[in-house]
Amino acid sequence: MSDFIKTAYPNIPGIQKAAILLGELGSDASEAVFRYLHLSDSERSSLTATIRRLGKYDPRDERQVLRELAVLQEAIDYGTARGIFTAPRKQTGQGTSVRNPTDIARMAKTNPDAVARILKSWLEK
Repeated sequence: MSDFIKTAYPNIPGIQKAAILLGELGSDASEAVFRYLHLSDSERSSLTATIRRLGKYDPRDERQVLRELAVLQEAIDYGTARGIFTAPRKQTGQGTSVRNPTDIARMAKTNPDAVARILKSWLEK
């Protein structure tokens, strides 16, 4: 499974991926997902500290945007490949199917356990 995890923005530690995705989900969805992670006290503290270290997201910071997009795409790819991510496919103008990153936030609200499984796989690295 570890060879599956490859992003366009390499070398993002799993805990940072989890922190970035939780930040992207918004507070309601991330709280729901957090409950399904079943983390130990030390894991919870470590993830919370990582979220704080990331600081406020600045959409003008190209580095932050690239990291965020890489993490969102990885969550979509990993979740799809593992049958975790089941959001409906969206059509592009060229007839190919793609998944939208906002589907992850919607899924986190309706099925937080599924998104928690993606995060848990990152945290186990």
